[in-house]
Amino acid sequence: QRDQIMPRVYVLVDVSKSMESHAQFFLRIGRAFCQILNARVFVFHTRLAEITPLLKSNSGRVQEKINAVTFGFGGGTKIASNLETFLKVHVGRALGSRDLVYVLSDGYDTDPPDDTERAIRAIRQRGAKLFWLHPNKEEPGSEAIQQSRHLISEFMAINNLQSLENLVKLS
Repeated sequence: QRDQIMPRVYVLVDVSKSMESHAQFFLRIGRAFCQILNARVFVFHTRLAEITPLLKSNSGRVQEKINAVTFGFGGGTKIASNLETFLKVHVGRALGSRDLVYVLSDGYDTDPPDDTERAIRAIRQRGAKLFWLHPNKEEPGSEAIQQSRHLISEFMAINNLQSLENLVKLS
């Protein structure tokens, strides 16, 4: 019988100003991924920080610790720069064809659209699937995301608990 190798799962949660009203919900999703799928979870705005150890903790002060780690919460968003940091600093050559990367973001980016497309392409060239979970019913309309659309495995609106049921359909 063949062993089944589970994919490595990475979750990147946008905690910028434009995501302020959605960030807490998306962080809870990240925590579920962390606890159930052993995902590594990161938050980003103008910089990227891994929060996996905080999410594995059962401390009641988790949110306070996350806020300390993500100082600048509510700032701008640099999606391209953070995807590059994720790839070069945090996962390196470990990212492969069985792996899944979930970006939870509205897609607004202050980096140039070409940089965002290049960063997404670099993740896809490693063979990983990249899913974009967004808080609005419509797909992100930013120029960066529209230009990169062909590289993103799938978009999914996640804006309430009921919409989470659709996550199991992503492949």
